[in-house]
Amino acid sequence: VIGFFTHLISGITSFEEELWRGVYEKAKEKEYSLICFPGDNLRLDKEGNFLNPRNLIYRYATEETIEGLIVGSNSITSFVSPEELKNFCRRYGKIPLVSIGGNPLDIPQVIFDNKKGMKAIISHLIETHNRKKIAFITGPMGNQDAIERFEAYQEVLKLYGIPFDEKLVYQGTFLVDSGFQAVEFFIKNKIDFDAVVASNDQMAFGSMNALKKYSIEIGDEVSVVGFDDVTDAQFTNPPLSTVKQPFYIQAAKACEVLIDILEGRKVDTHYILTPELVIRESCGCFSSKIQEIDTNIKLEGNFSSRQEIESYFLEKLKNILLEKEIVREIIDKLFDEVLGGKEIFIKTITSIIRNLIDRGKEGSISNLRDFLFLLRKAFLSFLNNEKLAIAENLFQKTFYIISEALLKVAVNRDSKKEEASSLLRNVLSSLSASFDIKILLSNFENALKSLNIPGAYIFLKERDKLKFLYGSFENSHIIPEETIFDENILLPDELVPKKEFYLIAFPLVYQDEHIGNLFLHTGNEFPFIYESIYGQMCSSIKGALLFEKIQEVERELEDKNRRLEELVIPMLENIESISKILQQREKTLTELSEITKQSAEDLSNMSSIIEDISSHANKMMEVIKIIEDISETINLVALNASIESTHAGEYGKGFSIIAREIKKLSDSTRRNSEEIAQTLKTLSQSIKSSHEASEKTLKTFKEEEAIIYQLLESLRTIWEGVKNLSESSNKILKMLSKK
Repeated sequence: VIGFFTHLISGITSFEEELWRGVYEKAKEKEYSLICFPGDNLRLDKEGNFLNPRNLIYRYATEETIEGLIVGSNSITSFVSPEELKNFCRRYGKIPLVSIGGNPLDIPQVIFDNKKGMKAIISHLIETHNRKKIAFITGPMGNQDAIERFEAYQEVLKLYGIPFDEKLVYQGTFLVDSGFQAVEFFIKNKIDFDAVVASNDQMAFGSMNALKKYSIEIGDEVSVVGFDDVTDAQFTNPPLSTVKQPFYIQAAKACEVLIDILEGRKVDTHYILTPELVIRESCGCFSSKIQEIDTNIKLEGNFSSRQEIESYFLEKLKNILLEKEIVREIIDKLFDEVLGGKEIFIKTITSIIRNLIDRGKEGSISNLRDFLFLLRKAFLSFLNNEKLAIAENLFQKTFYIISEALLKVAVNRDSKKEEASSLLRNVLSSLSASFDIKILLSNFENALKSLNIPGAYIFLKERDKLKFLYGSFENSHIIPEETIFDENILLPDELVPKKEFYLIAFPLVYQDEHIGNLFLHTGNEFPFIYESIYGQMCSSIKGALLFEKIQEVERELEDKNRRLEELVIPMLENIESISKILQQREKTLTELSEITKQSAEDLSNMSSIIEDISSHANKMMEVIKIIEDISETINLVALNASIESTHAGEYGKGFSIIAREIKKLSDSTRRNSEEIAQTLKTLSQSIKSSHEASEKTLKTFKEEEAIIYQLLESLRTIWEGVKNLSESSNKILKMLSKK
């Protein structure tokens, strides 16, 4: 089993798709299983931890899951330094590694001569178009390819004696927008330039858009060139001159080297692919293909035999993307017809084209065309004038046949792609509308069938474990759903197919959350199908999980409502009972308040009567005082009478008797008045005490009346509260009863 790390398998350019196809088709040809890990660009913190959640899929490439690993260093390293890439690759210990693109580790790597390619196209601008003020848009300066291309720019300027001007350098990101921003920066800052060299085609596209915005003629006023030769480069207006990177060959070669390592064959540490200039109109030239048809151009080589021509193409040219049998057959049939008179060459070309289409290798038809351009040069140099016209006629017919075939292939592929896109839109629509997890999985299974995807597995993350959610390939039925596995296991042994398999392992990521893993078996010819399904499933699974949580919360609420209802009904009964008691207590307190009020009034009246009695007693005391005074006077008179009677002698005896009686009366009156006074005093004291007690009792009654009033008001407030509580509880009960 081979592993492959890449950014994506389908993006805005053909770059990612060609890398994936190169590895996939070579692994399939060699009958090796493949697991592709499209984990996006590496983003690491200082400790080497993943900052991009999509990077998490890379950790599943272990000695237990793969035997060898291809690292797409030119795909995943836009935002990391060479040192960070080195540390990242060291994680994979004893696993044999091969790199597509430069890698700081001492491992086999299939690289493209960035410097040679960049030097060639800048030299073309200087030599052919006499450009001197050449602006340069770099890639991310942590990227090794970007660094090498920038160094090549500086070296070419030095070679041609053109001073380096840092004002003409703009740091880009390999994205279209940065190309647009670069040119706009030069224009707004009035920096004079007559050519733009972008470190990749995407930034060149952005540059051309900016030049058009400011009405600057591309090619005539300002030359624009790129790097990569992605599919869209030939369709821009004007078509983009660039440096072709054979990504498919690069990836296929990396896979081949890894297989050689696994099978014990000796390999080199570096495989360097030769750059190819693709001259179109954006630099100010005509297409290089048009130039190649010109019979006056200088022909390659000086050949004297069939063997020399065959040897040249089979051994010396490394960039021919055709099987050796096809190359040999074409050369043989060409010689047989031109020199032997057999009309067989055109039939052979037609047969080869049909065979390529039948085998699903339509992309090789353009390789066939490129090979025939080169073969024409070599073959025409071999012929004498007598046979030259015959050969030229054959080649022109061949180019016409190939052009027709390419057009048919393009139309057919576009038709298939549109059909697949239409089907995909329906599939994505059904997946996006699936909120129930079971319905989602059912729609997902239907999507796999309609899109010709052989099978899939889905695992969901649960804390530090993975839960098996879905499987639809070979032995997946033997694992019960929701079986729990260790988080660090890529696939349980039961799910690993027994024969060759080709898997794409996606990390299910929603925003910055890793929610699980998705594995898709390859089958559909369009990689964008897999990326689209993956993107939609990230959202749909997260949505279904949220919907499941909402349903769970609703069930909990229903259960709580039921239990609340069970509590509310007894509470209502208690409230009603309390309400009745409160009504009774209110009535009792009202009556008590009335009695207390009446008692207070009676006590107040009694107090007034006591005050009157006290007043009369005081008046009687005054009368007693008068009587006592009279008694004293009488007693004094009696004493004087007794004295006078003594002085009168015998004549005073009668008066003396009267005096004694008067004194007796006086004494008796005094004693009686004293007793009455004492009685009145005691009575007055009792009246006073009774009055004070009455006042205290009256005060107590008034305080009691106030307390009863407050208690009654509180009771009424409580009653109102209980009444409101009863009404609210009834409303709650009605709401709980609604379904």
